[in-house]
Amino acid sequence: MKRIVLLAFAGLLVPGTTLFAQERLIPSFEEDAPYVNEHPERVPRVHPYVNTWKNSPVAIGHGGLTEQAFFTRGDPENPPAKGAVLKYIKEYSHGFLFGSDKTKPTKHHDEQVVFFVMSGTGTVTSAGSTGLIVEGRGVFIPVDVEYSIANTTGDLLEVIIIVEGIPEDFTPKKAMSVKSYYDSNPGFWGNYTTHDLFNRNDGLAEPMSIFVVTVNNFKSGVPHYHVEGCEEIWTKIKGEENSLKRAMDMKCSG
Repeated sequence: MKRIVLLAFAGLLVPGTTLFAQERLIPSFEEDAPYVNEHPERVPRVHPYVNTWKNSPVAIGHGGLTEQAFFTRGDPENPPAKGAVLKYIKEYSHGFLFGSDKTKPTKHHDEQVVFFVMSGTGTVTSAGSTGLIVEGRGVFIPVDVEYSIANTTGDLLEVIIIVEGIPEDFTPKKAMSVKSYYDSNPGFWGNYTTHDLFNRNDGLAEPMSIFVVTVNNFKSGVPHYHVEGCEEIWTKIKGEENSLKRAMDMKCSG
């Protein structure tokens, strides 16, 4: 059976799931198709809330990663541009390192970063400790913790990048954490199978969670809504249409 894998991120201030299909070069629906826009007076426009990183300009960040944003800070009720919808998290982007490249040692004084590896093989080094990073592993970098990432093969190392700010009275963790969603016990939420990656217990500043979601063939989630203080992001990371899907999700946890 074919499967689709999704990476998900969820939190009280920042919930969400994101799906990324490495093999797809276009969005998963036809934004300009006549049937999508034939009843604008009755059907809300979802176009500002569905985006691919391929629409975004290239930037260099986090010590040398080539980055393009899925979503940027903006107004979720009236986005000024496509993907400009984030209210609570600071960044949700795609990044990569070319084969055998590495980033410069870097630390962040006012934010924390999560990297989720979509493809490739590399290492992350911090405070003299080096961890292997491969597909399915996540790296959590607390505030003021120095780190560097290396691509140890000739293929691209691709990651999803999630950045959160920190409140003034926050007490951060002192060391990085490397985890794989494959190692977590499966859970169930809204017709989805979930695998935890990071949450507040791991050191995230806000009560949110990052997890991987599996969607079975021809299944759909339970309709739900979020109160003020939540945003939910989904990115497809594996699979094809009409087969088992997996995605990365950020989602409210309270």
